[in-house]
Amino acid sequence: MNVIYRRKNYNIYKMGKNNFIVHNTNKKFEEGHTHISNYNAAKTVISMSLNNTIPAHLSKYLIESIIRISTDEE
Repeated sequence: MNVIYRRKNYNIYKMGKNNFIVHNTNKKFEEGHTHISNYNAAKTVISMSLNNTIPAHLSKYLIESIIRISTDEE
């Protein structure tokens, strides 16, 4: 897997044409990664995780993705 974006302890890997993996390197890969089909959405998920914010209009899948990669217990 090639890292195409890195911000703090988060990496984005490109997997195929429209598939990206966001991984929190502070967690085991199996427990701290999520699949996103859009590069900008992957970057947004990282930003929301770092800022501990979840907008009300976000899809259930993206909310679950933020929870999966976050280390915040709340």
